[in-house]
Order: sequence, then structure tokens, then C-alpha cells
Amino acid sequence: YQPFGDIWLAFDGDGEVHDYKRELDLDTAVAKIQYKRAGVKYTRSVFSSHPDQVMVIRLNADKARQLNFTVSLATPHEESQVTAGDETLVLNGRVSGYRHPGGNKDYHPSILSFESRLKVHEHNGTVQQQGNTLRVTNADAVTLILCAGTSFEAYDDISGNPKAKCDKALAAVKDPYPVLLRKHVQDYQALFRRVS
Repeated sequence: YQPFGDIWLAFDGDGEVHDYKRELDLDTAVAKIQYKRAGVKYTRSVFSSHPDQVMVIRLNADKARQLNFTVSLATPHEESQVTAGDETLVLNGRVSGYRHPGGNKDYHPSILSFESRLKVHEHNGTVQQQGNTLRVTNADAVTLILCAGTSFEAYDDISGNPKAKCDKALAAVKDPYPVLLRKHVQDYQALFRRVS
């Protein structure tokens, strides 16, 4: 039960933010943030899609070419690294721990490896690599897709391949944002709307 990591979004510009609103819509399982700054309304929507096994972050501005930000990944685990390239950030590393197999009282070290990838999936601006970050400029809307995997397979098996899990998840995500959202909502509401 370790923290995996964080996504950091650093937006350009300054000035007072007003009409700030945060919400979680329990009927759609979508979290949303809205605010205005310098005459532009910004919206950020986030959901975790069970059908696609990814987290989806959608950023919008109500005026053209107003999204300018840097995105990065971080983790508290020391044995880790972040690399950037081809509109994708990759965070990988490992967590040292101890396990107690089969009731044996002799503890021995085990290593759990992990990988996450953040892909700039849809955008109408420019994406550039800047060190181990990605820089998005002059966009109206951007979709960020995050997948993650670990080597955990079962309580006594940590032989999984986190890279292969991320490969599979990202390869399966080809749909535009409205389709990703629709699949997520349909899947979620099939359970949530059984009661009212």
C-alpha cells in the first residue's frame, strides 16, 4: 500500500483566479475543476476508466490557444526515474520491502517494480519535451491519459511486467475523449444506478 506518484500541472500566467469551483458528480464519477482568469474560463475533468484501465484528464479553455502548461510526474520512492519523449512521460522504479511467504518466520527482502506513463493523447497545440517534463503550448483542449502497472500478480508472486501492462493499456486507448467518457459513464452507471 505505497503511494505510486503524482501528476504535476504548472500553468502559465498570473492574475487573480475567480469563480473557482470544484465538484465530484456521483452520478458520472467525474471530478471537475472550473475557474476564470484573465477573461478565460478553464475546465479540468478527471475520471478513472474501468473499461480502458486508465485515468483520463481533460483540460479545456473557452478561448482559442489559451492552454499553456508543463506536466511532470513525481514519486516519493528514491529508486525511480522519469523520462520524457514522443508526447509521453514515463515514471519507473521499484519499492523494497519484506514479505513473509508461507508462514515462514524468516523475513526476506522483495522488490516490487512499477511503471506509469502519461500520454498527451489529443491536443491541438504544440507539445515539446523539456528535460523530464512535457510542455504544452497554444492549445484549446488537451487530453492526458495515465496508465500504471506493477510487478504484483498475487500475494506470493511479484513477477509481473509493469512495462507490458502499460504497453497494453496505452495500445488499447485509441478513442477520442467523448467516447472515453461515454464508455466510462455507461460502465459506472450500470452499477451506481441500481439504487437511488
